[in-house]
Amino acid sequence: MVNVGLKSGTNAVHGTAFGFFRNGALDARNFFNTDPNPKLPRTLKQFGGSLGGPIIKDKAFFFGAYEGQLYNVGNSFGGVTSPSMVGMPSNGTCVFLSTGDCADSIPDTIADLQAGGITVSPASLQVAGCALSGAAVTCNGKGFPANNAQSISITNGFNNDVRVQNFVGKVDYKFNDRHTVSGMYFFGNNRGTVEDFPELQAFWRSRIHTRAQVAGGSWVWVPSGRWVNEARFGYNRLYQPTLPGDLNTPASGYGLDTGVTGPFTGGLPRIGFGGYFFPGLGGFKWPKFQGPDTITQFVDHISYTAGKHALRFGGEIHRDGVRNAAYGNSRGSITFLGGVLNPASTQLEDFFAGFPFKATVEVGDPTLHLHNWAYATFLQDDWRATRNLTVNLGLRYEYSSVVQEDHNLLGNFDPNAGLVQVGKQISNLYNPDHTNFVPRMGFAWDVGGNGRTVLRGGAGLTYETVNWQSFIAFNNAFGPGSVPTGAPIDASNNTSGGTITTGNTTLKYFLSPTPISWDPSAGPVYGTPTIKCFNSPCPIMTVARNLTTPYVWTWTLNVQHALTPNMSLEVAYVGNHGTNLTGIRDVNQPPVGSGWTPAAIAAGAPDNDAEAAAEPFAAKFPYLGNIFQMGNVYRSNYDGMQVTLNSRNYHGLSMVAGYTYSHSLDDVGANWDFGYGAGLPQDSSNVGREYANSDFDIRHRLTVSLTYAVPGRKGHAQMMEGWEVNTIATLESPQYWGPIDLGTDAAGTGPLPVSPPANSPIRWSFYGKRSDFKPTTTGIPFFAGATNAQCAAQALSLDGGSPGLSTDSLNLFGCYAQGGSIMIPPPLGQFGNMSRNMFPDNGFRNLDFAVAKNWHFGERLKAQFRAEFFNILNHPNFANPYGGQNGFGLNDPSVQPFGCACATPDVAAANPVIGSGGSRAVQLALKLSF
Repeated sequence: MVNVGLKSGTNAVHGTAFGFFRNGALDARNFFNTDPNPKLPRTLKQFGGSLGGPIIKDKAFFFGAYEGQLYNVGNSFGGVTSPSMVGMPSNGTCVFLSTGDCADSIPDTIADLQAGGITVSPASLQVAGCALSGAAVTCNGKGFPANNAQSISITNGFNNDVRVQNFVGKVDYKFNDRHTVSGMYFFGNNRGTVEDFPELQAFWRSRIHTRAQVAGGSWVWVPSGRWVNEARFGYNRLYQPTLPGDLNTPASGYGLDTGVTGPFTGGLPRIGFGGYFFPGLGGFKWPKFQGPDTITQFVDHISYTAGKHALRFGGEIHRDGVRNAAYGNSRGSITFLGGVLNPASTQLEDFFAGFPFKATVEVGDPTLHLHNWAYATFLQDDWRATRNLTVNLGLRYEYSSVVQEDHNLLGNFDPNAGLVQVGKQISNLYNPDHTNFVPRMGFAWDVGGNGRTVLRGGAGLTYETVNWQSFIAFNNAFGPGSVPTGAPIDASNNTSGGTITTGNTTLKYFLSPTPISWDPSAGPVYGTPTIKCFNSPCPIMTVARNLTTPYVWTWTLNVQHALTPNMSLEVAYVGNHGTNLTGIRDVNQPPVGSGWTPAAIAAGAPDNDAEAAAEPFAAKFPYLGNIFQMGNVYRSNYDGMQVTLNSRNYHGLSMVAGYTYSHSLDDVGANWDFGYGAGLPQDSSNVGREYANSDFDIRHRLTVSLTYAVPGRKGHAQMMEGWEVNTIATLESPQYWGPIDLGTDAAGTGPLPVSPPANSPIRWSFYGKRSDFKPTTTGIPFFAGATNAQCAAQALSLDGGSPGLSTDSLNLFGCYAQGGSIMIPPPLGQFGNMSRNMFPDNGFRNLDFAVAKNWHFGERLKAQFRAEFFNILNHPNFANPYGGQNGFGLNDPSVQPFGCACATPDVAAANPVIGSGGSRAVQLALKLSF
C-alpha cells in the first residue's frame, strides 16, 4: 500500500522548478541492440514545477504542481521469429521437392508449391509484402520483416513515443481553530504509440491514451481538545482506450476484403501460425476501452482521547463502477496450422497456398457496465498500558455487495438447470458474503525505558478485493460477461453432443467461428459467422455460487536497537498466509489419460471424443466441455527475515542497508491469469499440486544506499562546496520459472486447441540439476524425437527397458537438454514430475550512482544540479522466461524458443529504459527551489 500526501500552501510563497533529461548519445546499447543495427533512440524529458502560498493570510492557502514527460525510447526483443527470404538447406519439410526448407523459407515454399502445381495465393503474397514474377519471389519487408539470414530468429523492436501531462491543485481554508476544509483536484493525461507486445512492423504498435481524474475534499472539526472529526469525500475517474496502430487502415489496404464493418474493425486481421512464427502478422488484440471507471467514496473518522486511551472509530461507503468494452478480435483472426493443403504441408505452405485452418470473428456489443457497493466500520484503541508499553487493538467490519451488471448481462452455470442468467433464473452471480470481520492487534515495548531498544509486534487480517478482471476476464475474451458463462449459442440452439439448455438466456458478445474464403475473387474473407462455440462440446466460464472474500493473515515481530546516537539496527520477522484466494479450475475435467486410447496412441494424437465422453457432466450436459469455475481454491504463504541498518551523518556519510531472506509460496500467480502463468491448474482434481515457489519469490535481496556530503570550503563561486555523491546497489538472487505446455495435451485431459482461455497446462519431467536450466539468450536446446541419446535412454528406462508410453511421448514431442540435465515430456496419458517455478533465472544486479551540486542564492533560492548514472557498470540483466516478475512468456516447451531470456526486464515490462533492468543510462537534472 502506498499512501500519498499532498502538501498545503503556507503564508510564504514557495515553489520548485525542475527538469530531467536523458539522451541516447550518453547511454549504452540495449544488450539485444547489437551492431551493425542502428542504436535505438533514447530521449526523455521530464519537467515541471510547483507553487504554493497564501490566498488570505492565516486563512486560505493554495498549492499546485505540474509535471510533463516527453519520451521516445526504443525496444529490442529477442525471441521473435519470421520466415527467411532466402533459400535454406534441405530439412525434409517440403511436400513436392526433396530440397529446401518449406517450414522456414519463403522462396523454398513458393518453389515447392509451384512444383506441385499449386497456385500461390495473391492475397497471401500481398499480406506478406511479396511479389512473384515467374519463379522469382521478392519481398519488400512490409508484411514479414526483411530477413535475409538462413534463420527465422530475428531481433526486433520499435520506438515507444509517449507524452504525459499531470496537474494537481489544492486549496485549504481555515475558518477558525475548530473548522478546516480543503479540496484537491488531479488531472493526468497520457498519449502515445508503444510496442507493449512484440510486433513485426512499427505500424502494428498500440495507440494508448490514459486520462485520470481525482477530486477530493475534507472537513476537520475539533469540537474540543478530546474530540476530532474528519470527514472526507473522494471521486476517481479513469478512461483508458487502447487502439491498434492500423485501426484507420481498412483490411482492403492489405489486399483483403474481410466483409467486416464497424467503427472498430479496421486493421489487418491477426494472422497466426500456431505459435511457430512469433508473434505473427497483425497488431495485438485491440481495441479495448476501459472506462470511464469511477470510484465514489465517503469516509468519516472520529478520534477521542480519554486518559491512557486514544480511541478512533468511523465508517466508509464507496461505489465502484466499471465500463469495459474489448473488441479483441473485431477485425477477426485467422490461423494457419499446416496440414490443410496436404497432410504433410507446413504452416508457411498453407499460408501461401491460401488454406487456413480456422478463422474467428467477434460478433455483438462487448460493452459491460459493472458496479458494486462497499461498506466498512471500525473501532480502534491505542492504549498506553504502562510508561514503556503501548497496545493497539482494533476491529473492522467490511461488506462488499455482489458484482452487478447494469443490464444483467452476466451468466452462470447451474449443475441442475444448465446455463442461467442474472435477473432471470438467478438474482445474483454468487451469494453475498456477510462474515468479513477484521481483527487487528499490535504492541510497542520500550524494553529498557530509555528508547534504545524497542520491541514491536502485530497481527491482523486483511480482506482482499476480488479483481474485476475475474468477472470480465483477461482482455474480456472469456468470462461471465460473454454469452452467459462464455458459451456462444448456436443459431439453431443445437451443438454437437446435444441441445443446449439455455434457460432463456440473452445472447451477448462473443468470439465465433466463421466460414472462411481466402480467395479474394470468391468474396469476403469471412462468411456469415455461425453462432456457436469454438470447440464442440462448448467450453464455458462459471463462478462458484458460494464464492467468499479472500483474506490474508499477516503477523510481524521486530526489534529495533540504537547502536549509537546516529546508527540503529532493526531485525524483523514478517509472515502472512492467504486463504480462500480466487482461482480457476475445470470442474468438468476428464480423468487423466482419457484421450490416449490405444487407437490414439497408435495415431499419435489424443482422442477428443474419448475425452469428452469421460467428462463428469457428459451424460447430463453433453454439449458442454470445459467448465472453468472461479472459486476459492488457492492459498499463499510468505515468511521473511528483514534486517535494516540505518546510519545518519557519520562525518558526512549516511547509509541505509537492507537485507531480506524470505520464501514465498502459492498455488498461482494471479487469479485471472489464463496464459503463460497458468492460471489454470495442471490437474483440476488436485489443485494442491500447484503449490510451489511464487512468481515473485526472491530468497535473498540486499540493497545498500550510501550518501556522502563532500567536505567543502567557502569561496570560488561555491564550486568548492555543496557537493554530494550517492550510490544504490541492489543484489537479488534468482526468481523462478517453469515450463507450461499449452500445446500437446500429453496428459489426455484436453481437448486442443481450447481458446479461450487455454488448454490446462501440462508440466514435463525433469532429470538433473535445476540450475542447469537457467535461461539463456538463445533458449534451451531442443532435440526432436529421440535424437538426444540421454533423453532416449531416460524414456526407455521409464518404460522398463522396452519402448512404451514414455518413448512414444518422446518421439512425438522431443526433449530439451542443457548442462547434463534433460527435460522430457511425460508418458502419454500422465503428468510429469515437475512442479511450478522450479528453475532459477539469472538473478538481478544493479549499481546506480549520482553526483549532485547544490548552490544557495541568498536565503530563499536554492539550486541543485544532478548527474545520475543508472546501471553504471552496464551489467546485463535478463527477463525471466515466465514465472518471475516481468516474465516474457517463453516457457511453453511446445513453442520455440523455450527458456529464452530474450529481453531485458525493462523491455519485457513494456517500459524500456525507464523501467529497471536496462543498460546503462545517464540522466542530467536541474532543480530550483524557493
